[in-house]
Formats: sequence, structure tokens, C-alpha cells
Amino acid sequence: LKPETFYEVKMSAINGKGEGESSTPLNFKTEPVLSSVTPTFIPSTSAALKGEPSPPKLEGKLQTMGNAL
Repeated sequence: LKPETFYEVKMSAINGKGEGESSTPLNFKTEPVLSSVTPTFIPSTSAALKGEPSPPKLEGKLQTMGNAL
């Protein structure tokens, strides 16, 4: 997944009888990448920031009456 990108997800079950009907599409946008920033002060009137961005993540959970993302 890419940060700040729109996606559409549909789910369906696949078993020995084939593929089931797809769910209603769920649209979502991933969040922006957040940096773990460490300020580095150069002179007293300026500062530089260094850090690595945190990767975007998709969280999901199964529910007894369906699925949720």
C-alpha cells in the first residue's frame, strides 16, 4: 500500500463449491507517512530534521457477522 492513496476492497469466500458473491465495496484512503523525527540543531537560528518514515499499515478484524477493515 502507498501512503495517501485511495483503495477499494471487495471480499468473497472461495471454497470447494467455487467463489461466493462479492461484498459491497469498501473505499478507504491510507494515512500519510509519519516520520520519527530527531531534531539536529546547527546554529542557534536554524535546525535540520533527520528520521525514517513509518510505513503505512492496514488493520483488519474478523467479526462473527462479517468482516471489517
